[in-house]
Amino acid sequence: MTWQFDAETAVESRGDGLWTTRLSDRWNIGDNPNGGYLVAVTLQALRQLGPHPHPVSVTSHFLRPGTGDAPGEVRTSLVRSGRSVTTARATLVQEGRERLEVLASFGDL
Repeated sequence: MTWQFDAETAVESRGDGLWTTRLSDRWNIGDNPNGGYLVAVTLQALRQLGPHPHPVSVTSHFLRPGTGDAPGEVRTSLVRSGRSVTTARATLVQEGRERLEVLASFGDL
């Protein structure tokens, strides 16, 4: 069984740290997607960069509003992958404009 939130935060790898997604408008507050929803989309990409699946620390900077019911891309880079923690960063981009910057560390809970 696939949960709706899982489907609406899904990302697809395009290789070389680039992921694509289609943001839903179901998670909008007013005209724009909820910030937590946007962070969840980026975390779906970041968690696939290393062996540690659980986010333990997330810092997000909202640069401008996202657009629901529209395509987006998540540009990722691995900062460090160690024995117990993986740290990576992501930028959510829509229409050629950066919307969100995320730095996250993942571990095993």
